[in-house]
Amino acid sequence: MKRKPCALLLALFLLTVSVSAETAGSADDPLISQSYISDTFLPQVKQSLAQITADAAPAETVLSLSAGESVALTEGQSFTLLSGTARLSADAGVVINITTGSVAENGSAAAYSRYIVCEDSHAYLDATSEQVLIKVSAAAELGEGCPFADVGRESWYFTSVFSAYQQGLIDGVSATMYAPTGSLTVAQCIKLAACLHQLWNDGAVTLEGSISGNWYDSYVSYALKNGILDAVPEDCDSAIDRTGFVAIFYRALPERAYTKLNQIADGAIPDVNPDDANAAEIYTFYRAGILTGYTGDAAYAEHAFGGSSQISRAEVAAILNRMTDETARVAFTLG
Repeated sequence: MKRKPCALLLALFLLTVSVSAETAGSADDPLISQSYISDTFLPQVKQSLAQITADAAPAETVLSLSAGESVALTEGQSFTLLSGTARLSADAGVVINITTGSVAENGSAAAYSRYIVCEDSHAYLDATSEQVLIKVSAAAELGEGCPFADVGRESWYFTSVFSAYQQGLIDGVSATMYAPTGSLTVAQCIKLAACLHQLWNDGAVTLEGSISGNWYDSYVSYALKNGILDAVPEDCDSAIDRTGFVAIFYRALPERAYTKLNQIADGAIPDVNPDDANAAEIYTFYRAGILTGYTGDAAYAEHAFGGSSQISRAEVAAILNRMTDETARVAFTLG
């Protein structure tokens, strides 16, 4: 294909020279006028070259994305970020930044750089601002994604945060930030438990924060009405520890939701005795595969609960996911 345009241009050059050198009507005159070359033949050559170029290059389109929308890309597809912010995550293979000539790392995509997905590779571009414009291969698939710039698809908690976000159970600390390593307050725990209870019973979350007074008053009222709380906590703005979290979350779902999955002997959890406060709820969560405790952490015994330590927002998302989806629960034996 590459030789055809060159041959056409060479033929055109020789033809032009021939026409200008020979006298019209002579035996060597090909009887093609200069006007035919300039007005008909040359435009046809240009059109042919343009078509060859178009056939060789993949078709592209400009998409407008909102936070929480995503584009899936496979090998050979490309994109350029025109405006806004977006997170690039390669879950298989390699993505190349053609503009800089380097391998693209997972993280924020650079504006105006052209990226291409390599052979046997797959990647996602997740919009992390309210308005994002990208020029992308026409075959790229548009779908839902996570709007939080600090929750990459490569992180262990991505699926949990994404699932809880889709179900309306969680919000970020802002529209585009989740703060996965941040702690949880008592009020935030009550809100999540109330939303979880409503999702289980009504199939959707419609609860909203209070307009007047404390933002969490409406959630506390719901929790009191539905047996999640017996009384209003003294300090709703304080950080909640793991024991307090389980005590509230356990009452968000009925007992039938905690189907036994694991063999966890009484007293097997290293730091939870069966007669400790809230031990029954903690053991139920372990046996249902909702909690696994600390694993691979030198500061704790294997599967220790760590009841007095704070729980991270990433861990909360994982627990929410396991409570709403039994297939996400973790099977293991302890004791």
